[in-house]
Amino acid sequence: MSNIAMVDAVLPVICFIGKDSVRPPPILLGSFWEEALEREVARYSRVTFKRVSVVEFWPYPLTLALTSDFQVLGEGEQSRSKGSDALYLAQWVLEDHLGILVQILPAAQEDEVTTSAHCHLGKDEVFHRMIGAPIMKIGSPAFRDGVRRIKLDSRPLVVSRGHDHRLIQPAGTMSPALNIIEIRGPDPLGMGDYHPARY
Repeated sequence: MSNIAMVDAVLPVICFIGKDSVRPPPILLGSFWEEALEREVARYSRVTFKRVSVVEFWPYPLTLALTSDFQVLGEGEQSRSKGSDALYLAQWVLEDHLGILVQILPAAQEDEVTTSAHCHLGKDEVFHRMIGAPIMKIGSPAFRDGVRRIKLDSRPLVVSRGHDHRLIQPAGTMSPALNIIEIRGPDPLGMGDYHPARY
């Protein structure tokens, strides 16, 4: 499922490729340059995209083009858990056991910005960093058993079920992070399998 490509190196268009096949259409495109984005969207005339402006990247407006299968979340729907600074722009349940979230972790100019510290006992999460360089704190499997810190890069990072984790933007990080999260497991976007981290 996960194949991320920079489509145009001069005018960056980020592209998250969907279901496995020989040449799948993208499910998400994005760019800081509207013209580059529209040129890329035009290549996929059989796919309907909806546009979402990401104001957190001001003064450089990022526009995302999401397939019509995504549910774009309104302002009151963008938070998923108490104690988290993350915003969720859109979600999509592809199958009973596979969901996708589009996540923004705001810039951390003065204080650290984080998601909540938690684990899932029946779900795996795959994090795809699109923009930024947040750090994943992962327990072994609980935080009380030891902690690893991994900087997200161009490779997907799998957080296996049962492992405490928290995404961090260290203080002084001037750019927000844009992440795509694949959630694999029963009721993938439900919060019934959300458990506080074990310290």
